[in-house]
Formats: sequence, C-alpha cells, structure tokens
Amino acid sequence: MDWTVLLLALGWGLLSAVSLPAGALIGLWSRPKERVISALMAFGGGALLFALSIELFGHALHVASDEHAGIENPGIILATMIAAVMGGLLF
Repeated sequence: MDWTVLLLALGWGLLSAVSLPAGALIGLWSRPKERVISALMAFGGGALLFALSIELFGHALHVASDEHAGIENPGIILATMIAAVMGGLLF
C-alpha cells in the first residue's frame, strides 16, 4: 500500500476525531447565544441526514445495477424513490 494514501487517511481521521472535542471546548469557552447553538445543531443534523441519504441511495443504486451500468432491477430504484419522498414528507 502507498504510504502517502495511508498518511493522508490517518490525517483526515485524526482531524475528524479532534473536531468534536475541539468544538465542545470552543463552545464552552465562547458561550454562544442559544440562537447560534440551535443553528449549528440544525446544520449538523442536516449534514448527518444528507450523509445517511447519500449512503442509502448509493447502496440501492449499486444493488439495482449490473456490471455494465445498466439497470437490472428498476423496482429497487422505484422503492427507494418512494421511500425517500415519504420519509421527507413524514420528516
């Protein structure tokens, strides 16, 4: 394995691991207003939902497609699209 890729992955992993405690310390130190806190929480929740949605849709498309990038099972894609709309309306 290439050491450059390994070190790059290690760096990003460390940065993401440190971001939560660093953000907590900044929040304790600066004492932002409740409006700012709620905006940041909404942004974080939206980012989490987006990441989860991308992961689920990517997996559904991978399962539904064959090796030649053709659609093997359009029912999976249709079910995923309907579930996404229903989940959005329910949310």
